[in-house]
Amino acid sequence: MAFACLLQTIAGCDSPGATATGSGPGRGATVQNDGSTGNDSASTGKTQPPGQGASDTDSTGAPDGGFFAPDGPDQGSSDDGGLDEDGADEGDDSDFVSDGGAPAPDGADDAAGPSIEVEGSAAGQPCVSNDDCASGLCGGSVCVDATSCLTLLQANPGLPNREYEIDPDGPGTGLAPFVAYCDMTTDGGGWTTLPLRFNDPNYWSITQDGDACVTIDIEDDSGNFRQYQSLSDVTYDYTYMEFVPPIAATSVWFVNFNYTNGGQNNTMDFQIGGVPSPPNTSYEGWYFADPSAPAVPLGYTFPTDASCTPPYDIEHDVTCSRDALTDKGDAPTAPFFLNETVPLSAAAPNFDMVLMQGCPSYPLMPFITGEQFHIETGPAADGVWTTGIAVR
Repeated sequence: MAFACLLQTIAGCDSPGATATGSGPGRGATVQNDGSTGNDSASTGKTQPPGQGASDTDSTGAPDGGFFAPDGPDQGSSDDGGLDEDGADEGDDSDFVSDGGAPAPDGADDAAGPSIEVEGSAAGQPCVSNDDCASGLCGGSVCVDATSCLTLLQANPGLPNREYEIDPDGPGTGLAPFVAYCDMTTDGGGWTTLPLRFNDPNYWSITQDGDACVTIDIEDDSGNFRQYQSLSDVTYDYTYMEFVPPIAATSVWFVNFNYTNGGQNNTMDFQIGGVPSPPNTSYEGWYFADPSAPAVPLGYTFPTDASCTPPYDIEHDVTCSRDALTDKGDAPTAPFFLNETVPLSAAAPNFDMVLMQGCPSYPLMPFITGEQFHIETGPAADGVWTTGIAVR
């Protein structure tokens, strides 16, 4: 089941990605009629000999372990996921349906296989508790989908910082849900930390356009990405790094984002508060956009002079650069941590980060000693990212 973790929103998600299964009543256990009057077998999947059924009884009214007996209303209290004789729920969870096999006499699961869990109402339908909703989230008496950490927080204010299962495109459709770390407190909370699985097309779409002066040589599922300038050309190369699951972003937060922007002999010079244009074809750009309009910046990593802090320096009055490190004989190749919040001028339906390389910059030999962009931000021990890039 896709939202096992969400049904434990307050208690925690101890097993990311686990599905809800079970062998108890109503969850795939088999109930068979044993051929004797008023006797069904126990919900263990084993057929009882005639006259030895453990589940239902005859008209004596003895307890039947929770299953509806043929001669009367439900006799017990166990949760079998079935219905009483009159079709009403037995007072237990009513979110199980038959899997297509022939129904057992008591309305519990049949012999064809496990039940299919149907967890309640869709988004927009009225609810009283989280259990009433397919997403496991009841917010303001209406079911909502857990499409991001922000929707989780809006539905349940006061949630703690930790991992949660989210499904950005909604339950039961499109991409599978995944576990993400949610910061629910910083600057109002609701931050979704993106999995940096760059080589997985279900998470990232990385494409290039413009002059082909950049080579991507590292792209893995452990938070590592590298591109470097490999040719000199007349204008710019664009690298678009789009997060595929549709998590809307109005702000981007770099949280101990571990990266470098250069080799030991040259670094990328990012224009402050804008993107370069001729004649400044040796400058670079680093901005965020709506994937449907990638040429229109919605925010910049370095929006003002004040955002250009060490180990960066302002150069040429318009760029944020680390070239000064090479001038001092210090190699700027070691990654460092970037912590920066970038508000966007408009909401983007998906996160899209754009790297703009000025191709006339002179490529050095070997190439990786020159201008490069190298991300080295891995996950925590459980495989979930708690640092890197967060959006809200």
